[in-house]
Amino acid sequence: MNFPDFRTAFANTIAAEGQRSFFSSGNRLYIRDKENHAMAAGFSKA
Repeated sequence: MNFPDFRTAFANTIAAEGQRSFFSSGNRLYIRDKENHAMAAGFSKA
């Protein structure tokens, strides 16, 4: 599966958990935890 599909699936998983949210910036995907700390998820487009 390509990157956009993976990102969507990943985001849906996070949203389903209801504990974290995600946002994308350029080629990187970030995750926010309950404390709203942004963490790079380490995903990038090839």
